[in-house]
Amino acid sequence: MIHSSAEMNFPRTVSASAGPGSGERRVQERLGLRCPMLLFRNSDTEPVRAATVNISSKGIYWVSEIPFAPLERLRCMIFITPDGFRASARQICLDCQVEVVRMEHIAAGFGTGARIRRYVLSATGNGNHPQKEDDPGSV
Repeated sequence: MIHSSAEMNFPRTVSASAGPGSGERRVQERLGLRCPMLLFRNSDTEPVRAATVNISSKGIYWVSEIPFAPLERLRCMIFITPDGFRASARQICLDCQVEVVRMEHIAAGFGTGARIRRYVLSATGNGNHPQKEDDPGSV
């Protein structure tokens, strides 16, 4: 049986701090979620490795070692791993087109916020995700 969110009494996704005079720009609630991701620029052949910090239905915030400029458009692949998240051995890949809205220099590198323009959600093979170059077993 399929239920609508109204029938299930799910809470709205509007942040409690969002609203006039609150200073909060985001309308959608964010979910703290750390996942490996790959970012692709049109001009680069090699992807940039990064990790999500939080995500909403409208945007993503990630940390990477490379800065991105506001208004830059990228393709990103976020690998939502099964460890502690799903009973399946398969991972979920969120393949998106994003537009950078802000970037800040932080202790861990560069924090980047982007608006999701389009996305496709798909299940992938065996749960393997991109490894950092210094990880054992990376190629």
